[in-house]
Amino acid sequence: MVDQQMKAVSVESGDDSLRLGGPVALFKMPSMPSSGTAYDVSADGQRFLISQPVAATTGERPTALIANWSKLLQR
Repeated sequence: MVDQQMKAVSVESGDDSLRLGGPVALFKMPSMPSSGTAYDVSADGQRFLISQPVAATTGERPTALIANWSKLLQR
């Protein structure tokens, strides 16, 4: 992703062949860290989950996701 564009490619398979179409730009991606994966695609390919860093200078606090929060109430 040198140009920071998320792209899609059509795929056609035959008996003993695989044909790939040309890349089509979907949208521009935010700056991503050099290590790890900062995005995921839904199983149906219709949605993307994209991680973005929170700027420390904005004064905003990052959102926290608490899984299994109901078990915390049982203490």
